[in-house]
Amino acid sequence: MHDTTLFFETLLDIAIKRPKPTKKNKQNLCADKANDSAENRMIADMLDYINHIKSRREERTLQKNKAENLLQCYILHLLTSRYMQQRIWDRLLV
Repeated sequence: MHDTTLFFETLLDIAIKRPKPTKKNKQNLCADKANDSAENRMIADMLDYINHIKSRREERTLQKNKAENLLQCYILHLLTSRYMQQRIWDRLLV
């Protein structure tokens, strides 16, 4: 069975005793994108969970930003290492 069809039953059958959520101390629910649907978000709200379910669009945006940041870090690393190599050669040749 798919994750979305068992979402409600899974939340009800959690083995650990769940503390009673209050307005001040709500419980968080982290789920993967397989559970991303309007119905599951509504179920989580009914059971007083704060949703942290990432949508597919958010996942793609995060992956794209991560790739861009990694590329920027790599370029910065290359530039600084070349700069340090040049400084070492300059000191050796003097």
